[in-house]
Amino acid sequence: MGLSKYPEHFRVIEVQQTFYEPPARLKTLEQWRKQLPPPFAFTIKAWQLITHSASSPTYRRLKRTKLSATDRAGAGGFKSSRVVKRAWDCTVECAQTLEASSILVQSPGSFRPVAASRCGCSSSV
Repeated sequence: MGLSKYPEHFRVIEVQQTFYEPPARLKTLEQWRKQLPPPFAFTIKAWQLITHSASSPTYRRLKRTKLSATDRAGAGGFKSSRVVKRAWDCTVECAQTLEASSILVQSPGSFRPVAASRCGCSSSV
């Protein structure tokens, strides 16, 4: 089904791509928004670098993003790290570009909230 047909069947769509790796260009998201103006709504998934450790099999889907050993160690688990902060900022930028109604944070099944998991990331979409 082409993007222009979505409003005939749905009022909102969840963008899965942003979980694996956000689009290389914000223009892609701008085009989606232009094709589906409000009241059609988008919600996006937060980038996996925020939630999943670099050992996650989902990291196989990273194509453009190259992570240093330090970044790999700092990824996931909502850590207070440079890589998580950058991933959150990128996620927020994508959400703002799409005028998304929400950001869905998908945690791995093994995630358990502990004090060390509070990254302090906050932003208004």
